Amino acid sequence: MRRCDSTSFDRGLELAQRSAKYQLEIIMANLSSLGNVRGGDKLITAARGFNAIVQRNEKLTPNQLSFCESIYEKCMAGKGFESCNLHIDKKRKGLRF
Repeated sequence: MRRCDSTSFDRGLELAQRSAKYQLEIIMANLSSLGNVRGGDKLITAARGFNAIVQRNEKLTPNQLSFCESIYEKCMAGKGFESCNLHIDKKRKGLRF
């Protein structure tokens, strides 16, 4: 029985960095669509900053990767495509008095 080596399968960080790089390419090509969403100016500034980091061949932190993903989803929403809402509505539990 062969044991799974963590280096042969665990490429999550590399994959996340590559995904963010390609997402940023799409975002930078469609910056005008971010103007159609709420807080678009802030998102455009953040996307340009993330793109500069990636262009310098530096790695994004996990929080930056998450924010990049949300910018990508908002970019798709601004273009009129289906996108994921990253805030899931949770039903309140417990009694109301």
